[in-house]
Amino acid sequence: VAEADTVSRQVLRRVKVVGRPFGLALDEAGKSLFVTCRDSDRLAVLDTQSLRETASVSVGMAPVALAFCRTAAGDRLVVANSMSDDISVLSTSPLQELGRPSAGREPFSVAVSPDGARVFVANRLVRLDSVKKTPASEITEVDPATARAVRRKSLESAHLSEGICVVPSRSWTPESPSGWR
Repeated sequence: VAEADTVSRQVLRRVKVVGRPFGLALDEAGKSLFVTCRDSDRLAVLDTQSLRETASVSVGMAPVALAFCRTAAGDRLVVANSMSDDISVLSTSPLQELGRPSAGREPFSVAVSPDGARVFVANRLVRLDSVKKTPASEITEVDPATARAVRRKSLESAHLSEGICVVPSRSWTPESPSGWR
């Protein structure tokens, strides 16, 4: 993991993190950097001042993307585990896994609603239904406070969905009053 100055484009510091670092997320205060380690099936926590690893927790297989969110139940991390086809929901204090709801095939990206009440995980690969059906991937909606999957939505004709974002001002977002559109 490297820290860089965006103006000078110079690398300021580097630290080795075991397990092939893949995804990064900061806590709200910017004091902790959370790192998914794809090859070691874990999440590492780095102190941003010292850039030293301070904690680690096991998650599902091949964790990739993650997101930090604040809920009424406490701060949470939601991790997309690409090879075990599930989602790890973690509390940050204490650092522990609260639940591991299943997802579709190869969950790959994570986005949080502005209020932190919902997290959306996009699956990279299509479902293996029938060759006579339109290929479809899925989005899994998670309640991070309870660590449960709330629902899934098909993404028709979607394959290799590698990103997701929440746009609160758009009526077609999953958290709109009318639901999925």
